[in-house]
Amino acid sequence: NQSLLERYHKLINVYTKLYETCAESGVLLAGAVKDSRGRRFIDILRCKVLPSLGGLGLKQKELEVLERSRDTVLLDHVLEVGERTFTFRYAEKPASYVLRDLGEWAARIHAFYLKTVPFDRPLRVEFVDFGGEPAGAADRIASLIYALSSHHDAFGLPSVLIEADACARLVEEDLCIVRDSIADRLGPSALLDLRRHRRPF
Repeated sequence: NQSLLERYHKLINVYTKLYETCAESGVLLAGAVKDSRGRRFIDILRCKVLPSLGGLGLKQKELEVLERSRDTVLLDHVLEVGERTFTFRYAEKPASYVLRDLGEWAARIHAFYLKTVPFDRPLRVEFVDFGGEPAGAADRIASLIYALSSHHDAFGLPSVLIEADACARLVEEDLCIVRDSIADRLGPSALLDLRRHRRPF
């Protein structure tokens, strides 16, 4: 669809302009991923780190568990509060990934995980490196995010993200109105409620 393609290119141009403005102004640009299901850290560990260390004597079964795991699950057991992982590129080959549309900026997008509180999983932080020193940028960003995220032992998100979510969240009644409106247009059987919500007794 031509209209969607035009909107997509406009969005990419806005991102590019944002990156350029931040780079010119010396502004750090980072985002916190609320519920990361990523596996990039584990892939790096499996494919690059472990082979260089001789596999550390891990058995096949242990490697299979690692293969099926998620970054945050593993790192929750490894990182102490206030610690972060090494910095890694968002994608191994940015030019062959969805980031390719960002041009030269694709290779500058990095990530790391940071353990902000004792009873929550580590937070994935993604950022654009403007100065050619991703580790230094990650150190500065980690200290800022840690300061904004360590207010509750069991909920380690930056307070500004929590506030933004609270402002943007739709109340359940509003969602029901939208759902009912869609159901009216599609017909009675198109959007059945879950059985647990339509018990006759």
